[in-house]
Amino acid sequence: MENLKREKEIFKQDPASRYYVEVEDMGSNVEGVYFWFVDYLRGDFPTGVGFHHLEKIKDLTAATESSLYFGTTEQRKGIQQDRVSQYLATIGRMIKD
Repeated sequence: MENLKREKEIFKQDPASRYYVEVEDMGSNVEGVYFWFVDYLRGDFPTGVGFHHLEKIKDLTAATESSLYFGTTEQRKGIQQDRVSQYLATIGRMIKD
């Protein structure tokens, strides 16, 4: 409901049409898809549709930032686990010899 109120404040009328986009790829980042859509909508024919004035009504970047942070944290954790495994393997070989 708050999105509709915000749209009416910006456009001073009901929109002629409304579109929703869902991206169902849990492994990818949202930023790439978002910026592709923005470039496509702002681009001129034949590579876009020519909507030069875009308004972002609602911003959900908190979810994106936290998912990016989680991904980075998990990546670092994996690197640390690999290093610990290498150290333990080296220690094990030194003890055997």
